[in-house]
Amino acid sequence: MEITSLEKFLQERIKVGGKAGALGDSVTVIRDKNKITVTANYAFSKRYLKCLAKKYLKKNVVRDWLRVIASNKD
Repeated sequence: MEITSLEKFLQERIKVGGKAGALGDSVTVIRDKNKITVTANYAFSKRYLKCLAKKYLKKNVVRDWLRVIASNKD
């Protein structure tokens, strides 16, 4: 499982204005070695991001062994 493929998956699947993949300047997805940071300039649900991460894990058949958690409430 490559971290670059997760970054690409998120860039393609995150919806902005009802359109998937049209991030523009409102959402940025940045990768630093083994960490991905998603920054949004508008109201963005962590639950939605968690759902996308779970879809990616399910697609790669590792959902049963890995868990998606948030680092903090903010």
